Amino acid sequence: MQYRSMPVTMWFDVRLVMRPSPIHGIGVFATHPIQAGTRLMEVSGGVVYTSADWRTGKVLLAAEMYNEGQLDTDLFIATPKAIDYYVNHSCDPNMLSCIAQHDIQEGEEITTDFAYCEASPDYLLEPCACGSALCRGRVTGNDWQIPELQERYQGHFTPYIERLIRTASLNLNDCASFKASC
Repeated sequence: MQYRSMPVTMWFDVRLVMRPSPIHGIGVFATHPIQAGTRLMEVSGGVVYTSADWRTGKVLLAAEMYNEGQLDTDLFIATPKAIDYYVNHSCDPNMLSCIAQHDIQEGEEITTDFAYCEASPDYLLEPCACGSALCRGRVTGNDWQIPELQERYQGHFTPYIERLIRTASLNLNDCASFKASC
């Protein structure tokens, strides 16, 4: 597959700024109160490619200047790093799918749970430094498989992870049907 580029569109709520973060280096913070349900950012487009495109040099990007997202099993998208890249992980996030999950106070750090968007089996964030009461201690690319998180984040996972969840659910149902017929 020849990689393709789609126009990049980025929009960020004007009440968001980057500052030093107690969670991890740089973070995104609210400069004013934000109501639950408010869209905080929108990022679309980028360079779309496969792992073979990357390995064979068809994609020539300065990797440290881009944020990679996974679109499918072997399909990725790279967008230039911007304010969205600096949203840190929390096991009790105040933002999912770019939407405020509860009222956010002035000065509060904007956080998300990487489980909603990270499915790489090699991904590991350890130790987790979020400090929330729900902290899992470590964050992996398999956390989307945790039933409690699937229930809590239902409707907020990336389309790729939603497909993984549906496939896993179908496989479990097939196993249950097979056991019932024995």
